[in-house]
Amino acid sequence: MKSLTKKTRRLGQLIIALALALIMVTGTMAGPAPLAFIEVLKDGDIGHGEDPVDGLHGAYSVIVSPDNKHVYAAGVFDDAIAAFSRDAGTGKLTFVEVHKDNVAPVDGLDGAQSVTVSPDNKHVYAAGEFDNAIVVFSRDAGTGALTFVEMLKDGVGPVDGLSGVRSVTISPDNKHVYATGGIDDAIAVFSRDAGTGALTFVEVLKDGVGPVDGLDSAQSVTVSPDNKHVYAAGLLDDAIAVFSRDAGTGKLSFVEMLKDGVGGVDGLDAAYSVIVSPDNKHVYAASRDDDAIAVFSRDAGTGKLSFVEMLKDGVGGVDGLDGAYSVIVSPDNQHVYATGSTDDAIAVFSRNASTGALTFVEMLQDGVGGVDGLNNAKGVTVSSDSQHVYAAGRSDNAIAVFGQAIVPTVLFGTNTIPANGANLATGPTQITVEFSEDMFSGDTDHSAKHVGNYILVEAGTNGNFDTGACNDATIPGGDDTQIVINTATYDGSDPFVATLGINSGTPLPVGKYQLLVCGTTSVWNAANTIELNGGASDTSSTFTVQVTTTIALPSTGFAMRRTTMLPAQPENKAYTETTMMLEIPKLDVSIPIVGVPQRDDTWDVTWLNQSAGYLAGSAFPTWAGNTVITGHVWDAYNQPGPFSELKNLNYGDQIQIEAWGLTYTYEVRESKLVTKKSVNKVLQSEEYDWVTLVTCEFYNPFTGDYLFRRAVRAVLVSVR
Repeated sequence: MKSLTKKTRRLGQLIIALALALIMVTGTMAGPAPLAFIEVLKDGDIGHGEDPVDGLHGAYSVIVSPDNKHVYAAGVFDDAIAAFSRDAGTGKLTFVEVHKDNVAPVDGLDGAQSVTVSPDNKHVYAAGEFDNAIVVFSRDAGTGALTFVEMLKDGVGPVDGLSGVRSVTISPDNKHVYATGGIDDAIAVFSRDAGTGALTFVEVLKDGVGPVDGLDSAQSVTVSPDNKHVYAAGLLDDAIAVFSRDAGTGKLSFVEMLKDGVGGVDGLDAAYSVIVSPDNKHVYAASRDDDAIAVFSRDAGTGKLSFVEMLKDGVGGVDGLDGAYSVIVSPDNQHVYATGSTDDAIAVFSRNASTGALTFVEMLQDGVGGVDGLNNAKGVTVSSDSQHVYAAGRSDNAIAVFGQAIVPTVLFGTNTIPANGANLATGPTQITVEFSEDMFSGDTDHSAKHVGNYILVEAGTNGNFDTGACNDATIPGGDDTQIVINTATYDGSDPFVATLGINSGTPLPVGKYQLLVCGTTSVWNAANTIELNGGASDTSSTFTVQVTTTIALPSTGFAMRRTTMLPAQPENKAYTETTMMLEIPKLDVSIPIVGVPQRDDTWDVTWLNQSAGYLAGSAFPTWAGNTVITGHVWDAYNQPGPFSELKNLNYGDQIQIEAWGLTYTYEVRESKLVTKKSVNKVLQSEEYDWVTLVTCEFYNPFTGDYLFRRAVRAVLVSVR
């Protein structure tokens, strides 16, 4: 058996992830993917390059260039900016160069606190707190290397507001630069020459001057993505100051101040960092003394903020925010990341894009689970593709690199046997399950070798699977029968396949079976850090054991030119009602779907009338495999049945199943005539979600029988 290549498996993983979400996963919906630690680069380490890493002593700020090619960090004790090239796939960094204060021609980096890259990728700007200066570099977009352009220093010429400069940022329209002066309690405004990167002083806004308030010990400053407003965090004012922005001149007008403890606002005690979400809807602030993230909704017209909530360290399960310092929203608007300098940690939250509300996901802490580089964590940033997170660890003199963790899944390829939806002539004595990643193989209940991570049940007389998930209170559920799994073997070799010995070595008898591979209880990846399906759901696979040599396709038409009197429907042939509907737009068909049990080597569809019958033993409707659905071509009342025009369906015509509030749309790929004995052809299983519609054709008036069956096969193309 040929195994999938790693490249193919990665692609398959993406496909399977969608399939799992739509058709093959039981249990609760999957939550946000956790972060995985990738590497740490420390000052003095060789890293991935030939030269030792330099410039990270007292690493304080870190930024990814908008083109995702490079990362820059400010080292407060090295008085330096370090440049790294970035592997866009892995997120790993390679040291490129360092620029240090007073190493000609560089000046202005004494106490380098903040670094940022212009949105047009042309220039890098850094704040030197002890030099009271902003330093400008031009950037080589290919290599990431920097060239000193100029320094703007507080009190030199007209420049004001840079005493104790803490933060520097650039407007998204590339026109202006804004910097906070922690000692000046101010925001300094500069216009920017997009060609050279050079700055020209425009104005300064100081705390207590005119209407301006909230800038006492101004720390962080940010410009809204729509270029309309500027927000700044005032450490000693416990506040956020809001300004409107003139996009032409860059000048600011004070709008309002939101202060901790005033008007219901909470979470701004010693406000350190402030950021606007990329969708312009919300503002988030990190407060050191509240150990919290404060959330605000934003009026895009006025820039004014309304308090939404506070997430506080140690409250409601939140962790990692002790000494909250920096906060950032991922470019895809899905997550918020914050550093806790006292916790030596990054706190991860999922974000409700509508309300702005946050839900705690996890904490990544220095020294826990292999994480390194977060001692006294300061700045945090996210790559523009939202795939990697970078954090500066001041006491570790380091940059820690994280990526979206790969969540293991079950692959429904050639190595998972029986295939999902398979129809077997002989009952198996073993089952193989292929995972997308290497799984844990230790001697614990997290292991792929632990038989408790697999549940095999046979459907009872109702024909349905009543065992919903591995974490159900009762296993098996309803009238299901649990089949013993005697052994589970797994050696971690590629392909990553677990082999299950079942039913004490006796072949499974005729019946309908479901295997649950447990993600909710559950089997973990090889590092023992991430559960199958992220722990949010199980993976289900079904198959049927049946004697196919004597089974015949059902007769779906009555004799023509006469009415047929129907007997009462026997209880053992009763159909299972569902809420699903079958739609065939071209034929103007819209009828309910019922489940037809298999009895006496066939399916009795006598009583379908104006319903469509899903044949037990084929894949459950909307599941991967092949769902066989029948309908009458001619009914008992001597009238055309709902499938009377089935032969008129052509390639590309649509078939739809309405189920659970979703519309599953299939497109016809094949229409053919088969004999009533062509059970295997009609029920053949598929890797993905297929539907086969079957009815009778070519009525023989002499025998009152139909000579052939019409089989129309269609594949799933969309779910909405």
